[in-house]
Amino acid sequence: MEAKFNIPSPIQEIKDVLYASKELEVFVKRDDLIDAVISGNKWRKLKHNFQEAFNQKKQTILTFGGAYSNHIAATSEAAKRYGLRSIGIIRGDELNYKSNSTLSRANANGMQLVFISREEYALRNDSRFLQEIFERYHKPFIIPEGGANRLGVLGCSEIYDELEEHFDYICLSSGTGTTAAGMLKVIKDENLIVFPALKGANFLENAILRLSEINQSEQLHLNLDYHFGGYGKINQELLNYMNDFKKKHKIELDRVYTSKLFYGVEALMKKDFFPAKSRVLLIHTGGLQGNSSH
Repeated sequence: MEAKFNIPSPIQEIKDVLYASKELEVFVKRDDLIDAVISGNKWRKLKHNFQEAFNQKKQTILTFGGAYSNHIAATSEAAKRYGLRSIGIIRGDELNYKSNSTLSRANANGMQLVFISREEYALRNDSRFLQEIFERYHKPFIIPEGGANRLGVLGCSEIYDELEEHFDYICLSSGTGTTAAGMLKVIKDENLIVFPALKGANFLENAILRLSEINQSEQLHLNLDYHFGGYGKINQELLNYMNDFKKKHKIELDRVYTSKLFYGVEALMKKDFFPAKSRVLLIHTGGLQGNSSH
């Protein structure tokens, strides 16, 4: 299943006056280049789930997501490519969904969109609710929101296998904690700095530890300061930063995740968080399709 994707993704060094002044070497793992649609950590989280669906001879993939979910977009595209039916259980109201490019694209890919209330959506990990969904939709292969399961973690852990050089710090954004869990599970002596894209994300530390099957870790560091008001929230300062970064480095960032990651890392550099001579790797987890959905 790997041949159609640009894996391993390249690692690109980026230069900047700020980095040089702090004596830092900064690199970007360009997972955004894995695929035009199923980019970044999305394919990594789906890969082993799709393989397991094939192993179980399932014809339908069912998953969960919000109205601007990169995971929904990627799952619908992957299902289309691999000849499977797909169902997306979407949080919230279906009013005007056709004006939402993420959901319109998913629908065009053949995904059946099922809209449920936020209250019902909150039950998405409840075993009784999942059993009802399983029976109602004729026993599909169910992938949790964001691919947050053991198979998703396995796929994300493979990022580490592609690192041919040593880095002192590995930095990434986070929503469900799956990518961070995959990395935490396999890193050696590196520090893992995680920047949640949502407000009040203290819970993510436990989620990452649970998903990685690790009780505690001194290498895991959550930085809760750069969510810009919450999931999907953005202001003019961050928009300006995204535009400036693209002009300087020819790398597009997404509004929901990577813009906050890169902004946060540079903010920490200005505070001398990273010791001089450190090698810092940022993982670009894709999600660029979301820029056209807002």
